[in-house]
Formats: sequence, structure tokens, C-alpha cells
Amino acid sequence: MIAAEITGRSCIGSELNPQYVDVGILRWQNFTGQKAVLEATGQTYDETKAGFPRSQSRIAQTWRSRPMANHRHKPTPEQRALVESLAGIGVTHKQICAIMRLGADTLIKYYTDELVLGDAKATAKVAQSLFQ
Repeated sequence: MIAAEITGRSCIGSELNPQYVDVGILRWQNFTGQKAVLEATGQTYDETKAGFPRSQSRIAQTWRSRPMANHRHKPTPEQRALVESLAGIGVTHKQICAIMRLGADTLIKYYTDELVLGDAKATAKVAQSLFQ
């Protein structure tokens, strides 16, 4: 859920153990500062949690948050420079995604040149220092 939130995508998830559903919802609420709402009743997670016995499963319930944004990413020159420098110092693509708050596909789609150049420039600097 949090990855979908970060990348601005919709998330459909399932979990067999209600305790893990609780953990996921609580983590999402803590991350976003928002309250999860049960779509069927309009109640918040906290309101429904108080009324559910532990034996009753929440698996069939559909939770919703705010509508997900559907916007196209537009890299700035500063973002391009940051991605290139991060790639150049060996930061992994996964870590760059977390830093930039992007999905992997968005990183590759918009920053391929920066990822390749950052790595190539770093390799060139290392090679240059070895042969001096």
C-alpha cells in the first residue's frame, strides 16, 4: 500500500491473516497521516476496529483512502542531476526510487540517461585514477 501511495498508483491487496491486514492499514495511516475508510459503511478503520471481534475476518472488506493521483511525472533539471549523482556513487535503483519517491518503471522511463551516465562517469573516474 505504501509503495502504491509513493508512486501515485492504485493498490489491490489481499491477506489471509486479519492481523496482517491490521498492520498494513496502521502502517499506511502512520505513513500518510490519513485515516483509512471502510468503503461499504464510511466508517474509519479505528471506528470499525472497536466493533469487530477478533474471530471476525476483515478480508472481504474494501478499504479506501483518498483518490489516487493520476499525473504524469515531469523531471526537473535538479532531479536529473540528483539521479545522475546517486547512480554515480553506487546507490541502487531501488534506493534511488525511495529517495526520489518514484516507482522503478518511472525511474527507468524518465531517468535512463542519468542512470547510465552517472555509472559511466564514476567508472571513468575510477579508471582514470588507477592509470595515473
